[in-house]
Amino acid sequence: MRNILNTLILIVGTVFGSNAQTYCNITVTPLDTTVCPGSPVQIVAVGTLTGPQSFDFNTGTLPPGWGTSGSTSYSQPCGANSTNTNYFWASTAVGTPQISTPAFDISCGGNISFEMKFAVQGGSSPCEGPDEQDEGVSLQYSTDGGTTWLDIVYYSPGGFELPGNPGGNTSIASGPTAYTNWSIFSITIPPAAATTSTQFRWIQLNSSGSCCDNWGLDNIFINAGACNSAVVNWSNGLMDTTNFIATPLVDTFYIAYVFDTLGNYQCQSDTVFISVNTASLTYSLPSQITADCRF
Repeated sequence: MRNILNTLILIVGTVFGSNAQTYCNITVTPLDTTVCPGSPVQIVAVGTLTGPQSFDFNTGTLPPGWGTSGSTSYSQPCGANSTNTNYFWASTAVGTPQISTPAFDISCGGNISFEMKFAVQGGSSPCEGPDEQDEGVSLQYSTDGGTTWLDIVYYSPGGFELPGNPGGNTSIASGPTAYTNWSIFSITIPPAAATTSTQFRWIQLNSSGSCCDNWGLDNIFINAGACNSAVVNWSNGLMDTTNFIATPLVDTFYIAYVFDTLGNYQCQSDTVFISVNTASLTYSLPSQITADCRF
C-alpha cells in the first residue's frame, strides 16, 4: 500500500541544555507524513557536531557529566565576571577544590580555553586569594578514566605559569596579580592527551586552611576540531543509525537524539509525526477511488 500524496518535510533540531553549548545540528526527513496502516516509510536523519564544545555555569548548576570536590558554588560570590553571569567558585572550606570534565574525543588535537580568576590575597572569605607558591591551580588531563592525572600547566599565585606545582610555602603574592581579574587562558592540548577518551580537571592541591585561597572558572571551551562524529539514536529504541523503515499501524511520533562518540548527549530533533489513514477503499465507478490509499 502507498499514500497517494508524498510529502517531504524537514525537522530540524539544535542544541538543548542549559549550561552546555555544543555546535550540534540534526535534520530529520520522513519520506511520507501520512501513510496507510502498516505501510513502510523511510525516515532519514543527518546529525553533525562541529566546532568547539563550550560550557558555563549560567544556570547555577554543574554541566552534566562533570564532577567536583571541595566546597563550591555556582553564583557570583566575589563580584561580576565578564558576562555578569553565574560562575564556578572554589572554596577550601571542605576538602580539595577541583572540577573535572567527562571524557572527550580530542584525538585530532586542538586547544582548551577558559576564563579564570584568583581572589586577591588578604581579602575576606570566600574572596581571599592564594599567596604561597604551592597554592595555585593545576590544569591536568587523564586518559585512563581519572585514575592517573598529568599536569598540563600550573597557574602560580604569583601570576605566571609553570610546568607543574613547585611545592613549598613561600609567599609570592601580595595584593593584585595578573590572575586577580577575570582573564581568558588558551592552552594547546598536549600530543599525549590527544586520545578518543580524555578528561580534564582544574585542581588546587594546597591551601592555607578553610578560610582562604579562593578562585573561579567560567566559559570553558574544548576546541577539538571535527574529530568527534555524531551518533544518532531514536525514541523508538533504535541505536546508532541515521535511517530506518517505519511501518506504523497507528499515528506515531519519532525523535532523533544526537550523542558524541563517547555517549555524551548533545541535542535532539523536533518531533516527527507520521499519521496513519485508516479509511477503507470504496468505489462509486471503476475509475474513481474515494479513499486515500491504494493497494
